Amino acid sequence: MSELKINNQNLNLKTNLRYRSYRFSIEIIKLVSRFPANKMYQIIANQLLRSATSVGANIIEAKASSSKKDFINYYQIETIY
Repeated sequence: MSELKINNQNLNLKTNLRYRSYRFSIEIIKLVSRFPANKMYQIIANQLLRSATSVGANIIEAKASSSKKDFINYYQIETIY
């Protein structure tokens, strides 16, 4: 496979990831807006909204990272149980 083709595929993957994270945020915002006004639902909605929209923010931060290590850290998902 040529280097140009590989670079184009990488660009498409990056663009696709940004677009998908943006669309995901929009869909979560629409979902949360339909939650009842009950305080319990609003607490859950707030957390869901913050976590869903942070995906796009992390992608932007990774793009502006100063080193490869920083870039990788922004894309890692850490789960704490």
